[in-house]
Amino acid sequence: MKKKKKKKINLNLNNYKILKINIILKSDTLGSCEVIKKELLKLSNEKIKINIINFGIGNVSESDLIMALNNKSIIICFNVHKDYSVRKIFNFENIDIRYYSIIYTLINDIKKEIKLLIPKNKIEIVGLANIINVFKSEKIGFIAGCIIINGIIKKNDQIRILRNNKIIHIGKIKTLKHFKENVKEVSNGMKCGIYIKNFNNFKIKDKIEAFKLIN
Repeated sequence: MKKKKKKKINLNLNNYKILKINIILKSDTLGSCEVIKKELLKLSNEKIKINIINFGIGNVSESDLIMALNNKSIIICFNVHKDYSVRKIFNFENIDIRYYSIIYTLINDIKKEIKLLIPKNKIEIVGLANIINVFKSEKIGFIAGCIIINGIIKKNDQIRILRNNKIIHIGKIKTLKHFKENVKEVSNGMKCGIYIKNFNNFKIKDKIEAFKLIN
């Protein structure tokens, strides 16, 4: 019996038109806020617009969360403390909040995200998962409970998350679990837990695509 060859799916990411990345910026000082805002706005180009919805000093507030929810924004925090109490009280657990202490790392992360959203080369989808549940870990944050519906997904794979066929996040798998055990890979038909650094906005029915760039 001949083995079926694994089908390669080559897609051009330019087919996905993401016009802007909405950001709410929080910092410890107004000076830092202005510097980061200026550097972020420099990243805009003809295909991607960095849109600073709001910026200010101090921890994330209820109004920040409401604004992020209404505008589908990322909240970027620089040198401010993680405060989960507001999110717990007002049930805004699915908002994407990212914390940084180094400006270079912050800017570089957004650069990478933009680059992956509009690369010149094509990609090969190596694994596809459906999110069927969302869990919260006190140690690491939110984990997507998934079932693999095609291919193989590995720890450290580059991934993109799709909601209603639109890319909402590009990132990397930091932790991969099968039941409670840390694993290096999961394959078609298996259930797993996926943790992605700096991303909390998982929703049931989202898709996670693992991919690699090809020349």
